[in-house]
Amino acid sequence: MSYGKYENYFDKNEQCEKLRNADGYVNLKTNWIHHMLIAAGGYLLMNVLSIIFVVIIQSMYQAKGWDFTCIKQDLSHDSCPVGVFETYITISTISQLVAELLVVAIVMFLFKNKIKELINQIKDSKTWKWVGIGFLLMYAGNLVYSTILQLFDVKMATNANQSAVNQIIMNLPFLGFMFVVVAAPLFEEIIFRFGVFRCFTNKGKKMEIIGLIVTTVLFAGIHLSSTFEQALSDPSNINWGLIQNDMLSLPVYLIGAFFLTFSYFKSKNFFTPIALHMAWNFLSYLANLIQLPN
Repeated sequence: MSYGKYENYFDKNEQCEKLRNADGYVNLKTNWIHHMLIAAGGYLLMNVLSIIFVVIIQSMYQAKGWDFTCIKQDLSHDSCPVGVFETYITISTISQLVAELLVVAIVMFLFKNKIKELINQIKDSKTWKWVGIGFLLMYAGNLVYSTILQLFDVKMATNANQSAVNQIIMNLPFLGFMFVVVAAPLFEEIIFRFGVFRCFTNKGKKMEIIGLIVTTVLFAGIHLSSTFEQALSDPSNINWGLIQNDMLSLPVYLIGAFFLTFSYFKSKNFFTPIALHMAWNFLSYLANLIQLPN
């Protein structure tokens, strides 16, 4: 049996179910509802598990006399003792890291018969071609945006989401690596590219383009959720300055989200956005690590 233009992707001895669908993606025998459930259910499950883990670990510390009330009372954490704040960061990071990896493990179990295909994609030159192209396009897009800000003499402060990430890396370099470079890319690619984007990949190229736009906007919006959580924590005193400042980061997330999805759209290999996301986050991780005090 000939696999046509996809012949190089598969072992000729594999069953016919390994054939890709009409749009070139691996045929997972799923529809848009399955992928929407993966996206919404996976994101909700991660948040629920993360909260449960935080409560359990905090309870253990509180039993030993620790007081975390300052965290809830002051979102800026300025009034918290350094030790309490650092411990809270550690607890939150570990909780989210474990929750994300659990969701990844569940999805991998559900599609365990497709793991071999993912491994095959690692050896595919098309995967690395679009990892390289995607990385260069992301870098170029951010460079253009940075240049525009400089031309208009606009300074972009670190947004709430990135501040939290920087804090993790600064206080816990190894845990920060596992969270930023390993867990977050795996989890986010499953939610956004495998979940949201794959909802649109079974009904022709026009729907794929719509999916590209929807996935880009959702990905960027989720990464600014911390901003609105902090700014709207007191409805009677909305922090419009924080919103205005952090909205300058929106194009950065839009650029990243667009090219992560675009790389999957072009390569049809799910490993492509995973590798690209890990590579980009690793660059960000190194940039933050270099800035650490000696």
